[in-house]
Amino acid sequence: MAWAVTTAARMEAAERAISMIGAGKPDSRACPVVLDTTVAASFAGLIGGTLGADGVQRTHASLPVPALRAISPPGFLIGASTHSLAEARQAEADGADFVVFGPVYDTPSKRAFGAPQGLGALERVASAVARPVIAVGGITPARAREVLAAGAVGVAVIRGIYGAARPADAVKAFLDALGRA
Repeated sequence: MAWAVTTAARMEAAERAISMIGAGKPDSRACPVVLDTTVAASFAGLIGGTLGADGVQRTHASLPVPALRAISPPGFLIGASTHSLAEARQAEADGADFVVFGPVYDTPSKRAFGAPQGLGALERVASAVARPVIAVGGITPARAREVLAAGAVGVAVIRGIYGAARPADAVKAFLDALGRA
């Protein structure tokens, strides 16, 4: 299953691109939409339901996974951003449904979280936790297959889609590279 991780500001555009690549009907999705968010937006998505997300990706500034779980409706996905094997194991122990790990490669948006972890670290995390692992950080369509080979079940992308001249074409390129178009 493909996953889309987006920000609240880009939710509408992500919904259109995902629906377009999916079954083609405006009310269908090709994959769950997970909101990459902070505490305030988490409450809006969880309690208000106005954003239409299927889940949240917990950042270090967000509520802990157990607190998010306590206020979430049944079936709501809760993931955790991690930057080490220890953090990934803790996210799993806390009950996260999935783990976002990185940065795998260098990328400007993830430099604050340290040096790129590389494929070896991604492979160690993916083999150490039972939860699905999403690779993040410097992912391109050309690198998508190698992160899957290292154990990731999907990718989270910012620059590769939102920085593209034609974002819908970029989404399709990623889905093609992941074998999910």
